[in-house]
Amino acid sequence: MVGEAGGFDCPRAYFGGKGAKRRWARGNLFEQNPQFRYQLDWNGRVHMDNQKTKNLAANFSGEFGSCWRQLPDKGLFFLLLAAWLALFHFLGNSTLGYVHTSSLFQWMWTAYNSKHPAADDGHGNLIPFVVLALFWWKRRELLSQPLRSWPPALLLVAGALGLHVFGYLLQQPRLSIVGLFVGIYGLMGMAWGRGGCGQVFSRSFSLPL
Repeated sequence: MVGEAGGFDCPRAYFGGKGAKRRWARGNLFEQNPQFRYQLDWNGRVHMDNQKTKNLAANFSGEFGSCWRQLPDKGLFFLLLAAWLALFHFLGNSTLGYVHTSSLFQWMWTAYNSKHPAADDGHGNLIPFVVLALFWWKRRELLSQPLRSWPPALLLVAGALGLHVFGYLLQQPRLSIVGLFVGIYGLMGMAWGRGGCGQVFSRSFSLPL
């Protein structure tokens, strides 16, 4: 190490002297340089991490609340969505031999979590979370579109219902799955228009069939 003549300004107690002085000098080396003025103890790091977590949660809460307030006709959409999901829960599956349940959601859960070696659609469990994440990612683009009712969406809902009936009669739950999600898109169009929702739906949505 270089002494004072070499330009390194460090207390002599670090290189010699008693142990107490050496410890004092070692603990204050960082304070001599303003670039290292951080909390180095464990409690300090925990405090900083907790503060970052609180800031992230507060930012997310504020952003979510702002987006939520900009959506019109939320009551209408969620009322129609509840009725639509109830249909597929109570009259969603007719193949009672494979999975003995009338719920299409239970059928999907059983199919996506099958332990059979040939099962290849386990990624279906992740699709709802991926879609929600994509909607959040595109939230500004969605909210920049005109949010108003789109009457042709009724045709989408009717077509989705017909597809579900067709799949129900033929005992083809995968057709009903397509009808389920196309119907949800139609409900979104009825409440908020086709612009923003259609962009995210057409770009990113995939069905595990």
